[in-house]
Amino acid sequence: MMHIQDVQKPPGFTFFQNEEKVVTGTGEGVLNIFNWGEWGNISDRFPGHPMSVDCMVPYNSDIVFTGSFDGIIRWISKSEK
Repeated sequence: MMHIQDVQKPPGFTFFQNEEKVVTGTGEGVLNIFNWGEWGNISDRFPGHPMSVDCMVPYNSDIVFTGSFDGIIRWISKSEK
């Protein structure tokens, strides 16, 4: 099951890879990825937006679409394939 959360309403996050990872957007335009249960350690960081990440929508268990005030929709994939 996937979860969609508007990142403007804390805590902004979405699940990723069958709920084993959690993706959070930041005000600096970076996506932080955490392993579930390891909240003190960011496992991956993906820069991409020049401004804050304003929304995230999971497409499937490997792809998350993100949006920012710049009007560009971006996506990240964490697939091992």
